[in-house]
Parts: sequence; C-alpha cells; structure tokens
Amino acid sequence: WADFDFFNMLRGDSAVAWLVAHEGLSEADAQILVDDFADSEFIEDNSDPTVTTIDLRDVALHLMYFPDGTMVSDATPRPSALIDLYNLYHVDPDLVLHSFFYYITVAEGVVVSVDQVYWP
Repeated sequence: WADFDFFNMLRGDSAVAWLVAHEGLSEADAQILVDDFADSEFIEDNSDPTVTTIDLRDVALHLMYFPDGTMVSDATPRPSALIDLYNLYHVDPDLVLHSFFYYITVAEGVVVSVDQVYWP
C-alpha cells in the first residue's frame, strides 16, 4: 500500500483559467504568464489535500530507477514489480519518495497504473 496526494497539473487554457479564478490575474496577464512557461512548468491545482491509499499489488507499476538505485538512461520509466519498489526504497527512500512525482492512471474510477515520471 502507498499513500498519494493527488494534484492536477494545469497547462494552457486550464492554467489560465486557474490563475484568473484563484490568483486574481486578468485573463490577458494569465495568458502572458502561461505562454512564457518552459516545457516543464505548470500550475499545481491541489484543491483536495486528502491522501489516497493505493494497493500497489493491483496496478501496473513503472519506475525511473532499477532496484539497485541506478536511474534509467533514457528518461522512460521501466516496468517494475512491487518487490522492485521495496528494494529501491531500502537502497534509498528518497528515490521513491522525493525524486520524481507519480502519474496515476484511473479507468472507470479504478487506479490501473502508477508511473514515476521524469520531469526536469
């Protein structure tokens, strides 16, 4: 089991709308700000701060690291087993908890995959 704090990664029109609604920017100012974002920049909408627990035994899992702590060479997460995550955590907990965020895929209300995502 693992706990996740979900947030929405807003870019483009969604980011503009959020900046207008939550930061009080004019639409023009928000658009200028968003247009100037680097590829890796986004607005984090964390309107629900509750933590969600996911049973990792029942989902596809992809990690940016091998179980020994070596990072993948091409920034593509590798298919992993739960034991890989366990071993990686024991090598260096920060690689699991703080190095990259996770993309959670939900289908019909059920989590189907948890992917550690490379984000520069």
